[in-house]
Amino acid sequence: MEYNTLLPGDDQGHNAVIEYKFANGIKIHAIGVPQSWDTPLGPTWSYIIEHDELTVIDPGCYGTITSLKDGLEYLGHSLESVGSVIISHGHMDHDGNTKELLTRSGARLYAHEVYSILKDVDRWEIEHKWRGRHSNFPDMQDPDVINRVAVNEKETKNLNVTNPVTDGSMLGNFEFFYTPGHSPDELCIKLDNVLFSGDHILPKITPHPSMSLSYEPFKNILPQSYQRGNEYYGLIAYIKSLKKASDISSIDLVLAAHRTYRYGEFNLINLARIPEIIDHHKERCAEILNLINAGTQDLSELTHKTFADRVLEGNQFYSAFTENISHLEVLRDAGDIVFEGGGFLDVVPTGTTNFDQLIDNC
Repeated sequence: MEYNTLLPGDDQGHNAVIEYKFANGIKIHAIGVPQSWDTPLGPTWSYIIEHDELTVIDPGCYGTITSLKDGLEYLGHSLESVGSVIISHGHMDHDGNTKELLTRSGARLYAHEVYSILKDVDRWEIEHKWRGRHSNFPDMQDPDVINRVAVNEKETKNLNVTNPVTDGSMLGNFEFFYTPGHSPDELCIKLDNVLFSGDHILPKITPHPSMSLSYEPFKNILPQSYQRGNEYYGLIAYIKSLKKASDISSIDLVLAAHRTYRYGEFNLINLARIPEIIDHHKERCAEILNLINAGTQDLSELTHKTFADRVLEGNQFYSAFTENISHLEVLRDAGDIVFEGGGFLDVVPTGTTNFDQLIDNC
């Protein structure tokens, strides 16, 4: 496999164009589509494949369609020439440009069937409402974040998912794998020996796991077959999906949605990245349990101590707090902690360290 920077973009990779060429003749291009706000995350890598028709995987954040357009035109294509669009999952940095791309191209839209349901409901309001019932959960008060969510939900609410997919669905030589946990609608997409991982497997950083707490508020909105128990939200669901991805055969390269190219360097990975991510979550569980054993009970204080190397303000604190909750759920389910005040109040250690076994056996 050969890879080259056709257009360098800036040091983060924004507006860069990358080419991956394989011995079997497959050629994949990646366009570094910026976010519509200032963030250290870097661009979303939108993958362009000249398959049976021109296919775009994750067209990127709303408000940045010009970057996608310019990248396509650099490659000799246009927005209008796109025949199919694949969404890895319904987060704004992945699906925000979809409406305009479909309007311009008339392309078919492929996304998981859960995505086709959740895009039509007020996800932010549902999440905000249930979190508000926990007195010690922080309220999201950043107006910029709230506005971004509102804009993206408006952009995606009436999208026509012409081709909802499930685990094992095919589009030509593309094969879809359902891998929830980061998001309940997350897909990995296999093409020959390449796996497009969306946010499921990332280089350099670890994807943010959802909270299992989110399942109940959304349970009755999901298709009926998803209402029998939670396999879709939370850290354990995510780790199960990581293990599932690790069993996908004949994968030589994982192309992720973030950080594959940054500061002029490629960060290419394969499925060997998966045990590294799982080990990170084990280490995080151990770190949190050690802090609780040392007497930390307040969840906000616990979050600041867990992420002591970062300045947590606004959305950064909110994200760190919810990531901690996903690990606390594992510790609780393993029997390593209890909440004596009910809900998530008054966390107390039980003296056990069973989380390793729970993660290994899930």
